[in-house]
Amino acid sequence: MNTSTRSIALVLSAVAFFALPLKGQLLVGGQFGLNLGTVHVDPEPSSEEYSMLLGFAIGGVVNTPLAGGLEFQAQPMVTRKGTKIKESGDEVQFKVTYLDLPLLLVYKFTDEGEIQPYALAGPSVSLLLAAKVEVPGGGEFDIKDETETLDLGIGLGAGVRIPQDDLVFFADLRYVLGLLNLNAEEGEATVKNRGLLLSAGLMVPLSK
Repeated sequence: MNTSTRSIALVLSAVAFFALPLKGQLLVGGQFGLNLGTVHVDPEPSSEEYSMLLGFAIGGVVNTPLAGGLEFQAQPMVTRKGTKIKESGDEVQFKVTYLDLPLLLVYKFTDEGEIQPYALAGPSVSLLLAAKVEVPGGGEFDIKDETETLDLGIGLGAGVRIPQDDLVFFADLRYVLGLLNLNAEEGEATVKNRGLLLSAGLMVPLSK
C-alpha cells in the first residue's frame, strides 16, 4: 500500500469514526472562499522572490455536534493554491488546483446571540487536480507530472455564525500549513504550500 492510499484510508477511517456515533442535528451547506497562497522553499534561491497568489475555493460543508461546544465539520472543496515567483524582473505564476478535504474540530463559544464566534482546527488531505506554470505573455506549461499527487496540511482559524431561523450563515479565516513536499523531482528544493483561506457560506439542517 503506497503513501497516497494509506493517507486516503486514514481520512476515510477518521470520517467513519466521527460519523458512526453521531446523534445530533446534521447541518449541510455550501461555501465559497478566496485563498491567498504562497509556498515555502528550502533552500530558497537567492535570485527568486515569492509572493501571494489569489485563488478560489468552492465546495460543501457537513457539520454535526459532538459534545459540549465541540463539533465535527468536513468541508470537501476545490481549491486553487500556488504562488507568484519573480526573477530578473519577470514574474511567473505557479498554480496548483486540489480537491481538499479538511476534517475540523469546531469549538463554539456560545449558542446565544445574533453573532456566535467559534474556533476551528484540524488536518486536511489534498489530491492534486492540476498544476501549471503561467509565464509572461500568457503562455502556460503543464507540470502535473513534476508535482506530487498528495498533500497534507493543518488548518487553524476562527469565525462567526449568524443564525437566521433555520438558516446558518458563517464566515471564517484560517491559516493552512502544508506538511508534504510538492516537488516530485528528486534532488531539488523542497516546496510546501502555505495559505490564508477566507470563506463564507450557508448551512441548513438536514432534518428537524
